[in-house]
Amino acid sequence: MTKKLSPTKQKIIDFLDKSPNSSTKVIIDYLEISKQAAQKHLKELLEMGLISKRGSPPKVYYEKINRDFKAELSSKTSFKSTNS
Repeated sequence: MTKKLSPTKQKIIDFLDKSPNSSTKVIIDYLEISKQAAQKHLKELLEMGLISKRGSPPKVYYEKINRDFKAELSSKTSFKSTNS
């Protein structure tokens, strides 16, 4: 079962889908949230493997990781069925 994202995290994902390579400041300005809140959500999205981070402070950029979950599920199912 997949965990549902909070509305803020979903907004970040949607924004990064349309605006890849966005800085923390651009994300903060778009969402109108505090720097601390943005950093918390970005850290969690990174840990979930949904976004990637490039650069180092003060020039850090984020982008959505495009993953094909159906293909991943299919390959895992195929792996299990061939080794059963």
